[in-house]
Amino acid sequence: MAIANKWNSKDEKGGFLNIFNRNTTHTWDHRSKTQVLMILHRLKTMSTKINAYIDALSERDKALFDKLVNLISIGDKTRANIVANEIAQIRSIIRHLTALQYIVDNIQLRLETILLMGESITSLIPIVGIVKDLKTVIKGILPGFDIELQIIEDSIRQAITDSGEITPAEFANATKAASSEAKKILDEAYAVADQKLKNEFNKLENV
Repeated sequence: MAIANKWNSKDEKGGFLNIFNRNTTHTWDHRSKTQVLMILHRLKTMSTKINAYIDALSERDKALFDKLVNLISIGDKTRANIVANEIAQIRSIIRHLTALQYIVDNIQLRLETILLMGESITSLIPIVGIVKDLKTVIKGILPGFDIELQIIEDSIRQAITDSGEITPAEFANATKAASSEAKKILDEAYAVADQKLKNEFNKLENV
């Protein structure tokens, strides 16, 4: 089940947002709405940047793969091993970027739904855990993106606390309650990335 489906699920067993009062309608004040719109802008900018990185790395991967095939055909095992290692590194980065893109795009969708449906700003709480876990995973692997995620996490926290709808203690408890689901969604993002890349690389190798 995709992230968006999990988050929007109304089934009591589906969607970790159900541990919050997500059906409560809410009138957003100008400040809160502006804060969320700014977060959305950051996410969209980040998604565009991720796409550009994936496209550039995919082109590099294709060029190196063609080179690898040529080196193998002429029996140059030493250089073939060097190129093969570089391809492996590139594909590892693409994997992380693809998982990151999957989550970023679905967080955008969730935020837009919250605004559209007039849900309580506390519905943003589970997103904090997802962003925090993702930031930990990519730190040191995708320089710069972890900083962007930290800014997004801080902005979401600020928007929630500024609303006055939840106390710091309630916020901490709610974040803890959502942590296991956040991990599941992170695992799902990487599973989707692995399958997508498997399909893409199989096409490349069969050309």
